[in-house]
Amino acid sequence: MQRGHGNKSDEILYAGTIGQGVHRSRDAGEHWEAINYGLPPQSDVRALAAHPQHHGVLFAGTDHGCFRSQDGGLSWKPIRSIDEAIEVWSLCICPQDPNLIFAGTRPSRLYGSHDGGQSWAQLSLELPATTHITGIAVDPEDTETIYVGIEVGGLLRSVDAGHRWETINEGLSDHDVHALCVSPSSPPTLHVATASDIFRSRDWGEHWQALDLKQYLPKTYFRSLAMVPDDPDVLYATAGVAPFGDEGALYRSMDMGETWTRFQGDVTLQSTLWTVSLNPLQPRRLFAGTLRGQLVGTFDGGRTWQQHATGFEDLRVLICVPA
Repeated sequence: MQRGHGNKSDEILYAGTIGQGVHRSRDAGEHWEAINYGLPPQSDVRALAAHPQHHGVLFAGTDHGCFRSQDGGLSWKPIRSIDEAIEVWSLCICPQDPNLIFAGTRPSRLYGSHDGGQSWAQLSLELPATTHITGIAVDPEDTETIYVGIEVGGLLRSVDAGHRWETINEGLSDHDVHALCVSPSSPPTLHVATASDIFRSRDWGEHWQALDLKQYLPKTYFRSLAMVPDDPDVLYATAGVAPFGDEGALYRSMDMGETWTRFQGDVTLQSTLWTVSLNPLQPRRLFAGTLRGQLVGTFDGGRTWQQHATGFEDLRVLICVPA
């Protein structure tokens, strides 16, 4: 396997783990350091988000609420208005309005901020306590339209900034939602990753179409989705055969989800590929991590690949922040 080319200081990688908190790499994943000052000991971190304009501002969703850093993760402070006894499973910073931020939890609650995370309020979303929010997305044409994915609960939509909600599951035959993303087409195209397939909607979630990827792809337990910011036709999906399986896969679509192909060079993934992130300023630089801590990456859009063993026993989220 060839090694990728590029300046390894072009981005900082942040990893959220179960039991080991947050780690940071400044050399494309070769070496990692724990950055947990201010976080509870042995934190479970299932969600991370970075402000798109102020790269030192980070948010971490933990098993003890949500935390904010203003210095690139060197120190963390709890967000007191989010219950510190609750697990935060998902975070979303609106690309069109970075002051608009959402946090989803287990048990299922949805918190929102309209001032870049300075203050937060719980939104009027009522869900069974046994569920949790795994994905949040904001409509690129209308920031008052919010989509929420529930693990084993399907999808919800609000068109009035979170005051009222409706279920939008028509055609969604698998309600075990793991991730969702919205491409800025007209109308916006929504994709949802579930435990068995990827589903697409071109009418604001009113109707869903299964892509039926089992016919074409060998591994279709999907965990995460990522979209290239300046080219919404390009999507990435991570997958495996089961949550804790011994195989993983990274797929790419170049036509907004119409067709998908394997995208990992000659790298063998040794557990379910859980998370993927790309450098928003240089989207040919992409990184993905398996549940058991194997990191793969490319600096050149997939022509060459590198891989590292991070030492993480349970990796759940990876974000790539421009340096």
